[in-house]
Amino acid sequence: MDGIGGRRRLAPKSSAEDQALDQIAKEAEERLRAKRQARAEAREIRMKELEKQQKEQEENADRQFDMLAEPVARSARASINRYMSSRRSSEDSLEDGGSLREIRHELKEVEDKFRKAMITNAQLDNEKASLTYQIELLKDK
Repeated sequence: MDGIGGRRRLAPKSSAEDQALDQIAKEAEERLRAKRQARAEAREIRMKELEKQQKEQEENADRQFDMLAEPVARSARASINRYMSSRRSSEDSLEDGGSLREIRHELKEVEDKFRKAMITNAQLDNEKASLTYQIELLKDK
């Protein structure tokens, strides 16, 4: 009977260990879930901030372009009225406006690349966390 009683003692002990391990696993999963939620919130905040900065930069670029374009246009009109041979100065002003447009276009491209890089970084971070979790699960097994 001692052998049977000994088995009965092992069953509750192993059940208690299983319960403890289950509780630890649940707590770890909850921590992981909380980390994922925090990362998602941080990613959302970063995206909103990037969008806000992009809008501000675009508005600033538009304002600067408008401020530069208006005096150039006025001076070009004035010089055309004053001089008949002012083609060269008007062509120069068009070139300046064109290069400013090119710079704005390049800025938008760089901002798009930066945004895509941030998204890729967030995805890689999530993938890394997922793989780390899977490794931990495999180690536990």
